[in-house]
Amino acid sequence: MADNNAPNEIPDIPDEEEEVDLVFRTEMQVRNILLGYWKHSLVIVGAGLLVALVIGLYLNYVTDAVRAGSEAVARIDMDQPEISQAAMMGLAPIDDPADTARMAELEALAKRYEAAADDTTGAAVGEALLKAAETWQRAGKPAEVERLYTELVEKGGLFTTAGRNGLAAIKLQGGDVDGAVALLRAVADAEQGVFAEKALMEIIRVEQDRDLSKASELLEEFKLRFPNSPRLDELALSGPALPAAPAAGVNGG
Repeated sequence: MADNNAPNEIPDIPDEEEEVDLVFRTEMQVRNILLGYWKHSLVIVGAGLLVALVIGLYLNYVTDAVRAGSEAVARIDMDQPEISQAAMMGLAPIDDPADTARMAELEALAKRYEAAADDTTGAAVGEALLKAAETWQRAGKPAEVERLYTELVEKGGLFTTAGRNGLAAIKLQGGDVDGAVALLRAVADAEQGVFAEKALMEIIRVEQDRDLSKASELLEEFKLRFPNSPRLDELALSGPALPAAPAAGVNGG
């Protein structure tokens, strides 16, 4: 029989000094953990701020460069030779090829546009090259025009379409209809919206002069791709009525 008078056992309780030591060591462990994460977070935050700073500086540099390029192009625009009232009304050519001084002036301006393109970045490059091509055209230098349009195509980006359209115009003027159609088709396939519409319209107009059946097929393609286009009316008025495209799956006979 158990002795009811036996004293109850009391669990060991750490004395005050041990308790303080335990709390201190626990507190230090927590602080070390927090300190470690804080240092790690500081490194991440610092790296993020550094990246943001570098990106900000780069964007400012690009913005300043583009602005400077556009300003340079605008200054060259101001130096363009004056166009006569008769030329603006379509009653006279804009430039007289026999005017050697004017042709030399246009050549010098075209070179300045190209130099401006070399000194800038982004969209301003394309802007300057397009102005250079236009000026070389006025100066009667088709080889220089083709060179710059080709450069625009090779650069890619925003001005590829402009380069392809320019080369297509050159090929049409030179009688290379197939080459022009291939360039316009590249624009129609690569672009959306108005650029694709206009490219496909030009192909239809070209084909109206040599293959009405092909033009009719292209018109059906245009209607499928751009059913709500206001340019459908332009196509209806741009040439003779097109024959209806043969229905798919219907055999002639």
